[in-house]
Amino acid sequence: MMPTGKLIRNGLIQLKEDMESCDSFDPRKPYEEKDKYFTRANSKGVRVLRRGHHCTAEQYFQAMVQAIVEHERQCGKSFNKGMVYANLGIAQLRNGKTDSGIAHLLAADAEDRPIVPPDHSILNTDLWLQFEKPIVFGMLTALNKEPGAALNFAVDEAFLNHLLKTMGEQDRLFLSGTVLALHHNLEQNKVRENAYTWGRLYSCLKDLCLLTESLLRKRQIAVGTIAAGTRITLGELLRKSLPNQYSHSYSTCPTTIIITH
Repeated sequence: MMPTGKLIRNGLIQLKEDMESCDSFDPRKPYEEKDKYFTRANSKGVRVLRRGHHCTAEQYFQAMVQAIVEHERQCGKSFNKGMVYANLGIAQLRNGKTDSGIAHLLAADAEDRPIVPPDHSILNTDLWLQFEKPIVFGMLTALNKEPGAALNFAVDEAFLNHLLKTMGEQDRLFLSGTVLALHHNLEQNKVRENAYTWGRLYSCLKDLCLLTESLLRKRQIAVGTIAAGTRITLGELLRKSLPNQYSHSYSTCPTTIIITH
């Protein structure tokens, strides 16, 4: 493969030529028009990404984003950056950079908002599902084989599809993004255990507890079990939600309450 520096230089030369020859983004034009200014340069990065050189691909697409933004500033043009944000996000997710990867996928979604149907969501496209289906679904369905999980129902694909469809987009991102971060840090922990990775895993577990608290609060406000301004702990929310036949023990942590069966 071509050295990274040369690859980026060649790609940016083509990108600059095409930005200079193309007009500003016009949402009234056909969808395909929005990508004409960077199609040639983008194809180089896509080939690198498909070959599995994710670090190089991330550097390449990051350089593209910076070049486009700078050209917009200098020339007064405005380009649609949906696809380049999406490709950068995919490369970052492949590199385990969950936060920046998701942020760039959402940036891509926002860029394309003027020219896609109102019900369109990047979370329902292959760009996102290629991570959510194998990793998020894989980790959660693995709970069925864990005796310590003490599940009284099957966490299968049908259950997870229904769960995600009934969640708001931000809650779905919080759940899936946290599970992706758990997966990445668990993989890192296999290399060599260290205090930092254990801390990140602990933070992910806290985030899952916070999401559980948020979802339970929304549900119980919706059905009238509690009022919107009620001050209540996760432990109390769980007591109101779980069947009485279960006995629970609670242990406190700095921000929430973790339940064990």
